Amino acid sequence: MVYMPTHLKNELLEHFGSHILISSRGKKTYVGTLRTTASKILSQYFVSPQTNDAETKKLILIQTAAKLTKSNIKGVAASKEVYPGSEDIRLVSKNVDFVQKHFNCF
Repeated sequence: MVYMPTHLKNELLEHFGSHILISSRGKKTYVGTLRTTASKILSQYFVSPQTNDAETKKLILIQTAAKLTKSNIKGVAASKEVYPGSEDIRLVSKNVDFVQKHFNCF
């Protein structure tokens, strides 16, 4: 069975719900990205095996933070139609405006 792109997009959205991000490039090209929600990442963290080793605990926490950061990065909406100029890329203030508030703590 052959699906039309819009039908397939609707089927994917119905099946995956908020776990998929579908963006379009042009009129007919769709890009789908599965994303892990923060609640799923945190629930995985809390059910991870408990250990008394401080280094293992720290590594598990860092891995969880990395997953949350990756999930946030995937959720950033960026235009592929407009690319910033070289001056905008060089200015730290312009880059800080682009970064989500969650990343400012780093």
